[in-house]
Amino acid sequence: MFIRLRKLAAVAALSGLAALALLCVPARAAGYPSKPVRVIVPFAPGQASDLVARVLAEKLNKATGGNFVVENRPGAGGTLGVAMAAKAPPDGYTLVVATIGPLSQAPYLYPNLGYSPVKDLAPITDLALTPTVLVANPAAGYRSMQDLIAKAKAAPGTINFASAGAGSNQHITMELFKSRAGIDLVHIPYKGGAESASALLAGTVTVMFDAIPAVLANVKSGKYTALAISSAQRSPFLPEVPTVAESGLPGFDAVGWMGLAAPAGTPAPVLDYLNEKVRAALEDPEVSAQLKAMAFIPDGMSRAHFAEMIRSENAKWRKVIHDAGIHLQ
Repeated sequence: MFIRLRKLAAVAALSGLAALALLCVPARAAGYPSKPVRVIVPFAPGQASDLVARVLAEKLNKATGGNFVVENRPGAGGTLGVAMAAKAPPDGYTLVVATIGPLSQAPYLYPNLGYSPVKDLAPITDLALTPTVLVANPAAGYRSMQDLIAKAKAAPGTINFASAGAGSNQHITMELFKSRAGIDLVHIPYKGGAESASALLAGTVTVMFDAIPAVLANVKSGKYTALAISSAQRSPFLPEVPTVAESGLPGFDAVGWMGLAAPAGTPAPVLDYLNEKVRAALEDPEVSAQLKAMAFIPDGMSRAHFAEMIRSENAKWRKVIHDAGIHLQ
């Protein structure tokens, strides 16, 4: 009798677990996604995050049977689109392509940002990584990062560098480099990456940091001299170019990244479902090949890992921005 009761109890427990398991997948039970999912890109069409978002959206449409629609909301260095996403209903039908600028740098640049990347957004996963490259106009005659540092120390304040604007990732990465190298370079901010690239090509400025996709063609053609890669490891796209760390500044590591986030409060099962589908998409050979063709390194990580990465990045860039005294209105 006792054995029979134990068997009945075990069956009841298993039944309870099965019922609980069904309750733990409301996203799929509710048919998510049952309507179009807006994927906000906080930059203009044709920019890196836009291109990656469109590749991803196409794959998610096929994988989920849903309708993921890219919506460009550029302005204020990406912060306008991120703010819009942060204020959207947390129902899983608004997502945002979250990049290093609006999430890990802007909070320490703007006094009235309008959102907190930690409190107002729920990280889903990282999408792609793109280190920056320290490039110079060939006429400057630099053949290595140490050439630049030596000349900057010999004549402080005489070498200028370009950026896509005050507070851009180009600008802040160079501030980190200046601090670590102990040199003084003059900042020349431009209105966007196209203008800064043109200035370097023309020799109006001497050096700059920029993302690999933006400089690769000019490095390959000899129009830029690549001095160093900002990441801890060499890039598969420019394997012959040494890292900043191995060129004399140990521990230097600055990588551009983009990920996917949702408004805080979005149900965890929806976030988990999106994490699973997006990571599967990034592992798809076709998607991976498309991203690599654009000189991006496909990534993809757990929600917890991505959240920790954002916290770590925020701490790093907060110090750089504070030490450099950069403040924007």
